[in-house]
Amino acid sequence: MNRISVDVPSEEQMKETLRGFFRDSGFSVEDIEETDVERADFLIANDSETTILELKIKGEDEEELADRREVLDSGSVYSRSESSLRRNRMSGLVKKGVSQLVETPGNADFRILWLHGAGRYGEHHETRWAATLYGRRLLIHTEDEHDDRYCYYFDNSEFFRHREVLTAAVVSFEGRCQLCINDLHPNADAFRESSFRKLFDEGYVDPVEFEQKGDAYVVDGTVDRRDEMAVTRFIIDKYKCGMVQSLDLALQSVEVAVHPRPRGTTPSKPGIASDKTSP
Repeated sequence: MNRISVDVPSEEQMKETLRGFFRDSGFSVEDIEETDVERADFLIANDSETTILELKIKGEDEEELADRREVLDSGSVYSRSESSLRRNRMSGLVKKGVSQLVETPGNADFRILWLHGAGRYGEHHETRWAATLYGRRLLIHTEDEHDDRYCYYFDNSEFFRHREVLTAAVVSFEGRCQLCINDLHPNADAFRESSFRKLFDEGYVDPVEFEQKGDAYVVDGTVDRRDEMAVTRFIIDKYKCGMVQSLDLALQSVEVAVHPRPRGTTPSKPGIASDKTSP
């Protein structure tokens, strides 16, 4: 029986991809020397600015892979559901990456994480990276379900937690990437004008800009993010927008093992039949 296989790049493969990406864009890329204390991966520079960058990859979950294999080998249907909201495991990876940025010496202008989603759920990982960084949720109006927009800092967020260090993060999946600006960082205005930011053209997220255009909500007051009703009331009072409701575009996946038919029956190609959706 064959199974769907989605390549998860090794750390060195991803590093080589990033080296090429930045060098092709006119930046110099220097690998940071490893020591007993874990440091970031790269020093990226041009004539106007210097950036320290650390790569983190979220790939396959080994426990989930083992469960999936066991279910499919038994001939049963394997199903999986996973929220699109903030995730503690990703929060832990961000925390580790920020620690490495802090431990890296040098007077860099910016300190940035590159967060890559890989494997079968790579695109979903990309969505959850953004939710984890910004505490982001999708809100809809109860009186008009067609009026939906993201709300930033609805939940606890890594950008708030690491606002003094983390200038921005890049979230990526396969060949796609998006720059997430930490608008809470003290140097955010300078970063918005930087060549690093301009490298991503229109492929960036900036809650301040999105709010000014009327495309997003931002919870920027003192409110307990663990109290969803209190956060909702804050949004209604701030924007005079009527009742809103959080919508979780969860990943839903169903798989079944397809075995070849015996001789003398209609041929069938072995593999995995998969019905997978992702926001």
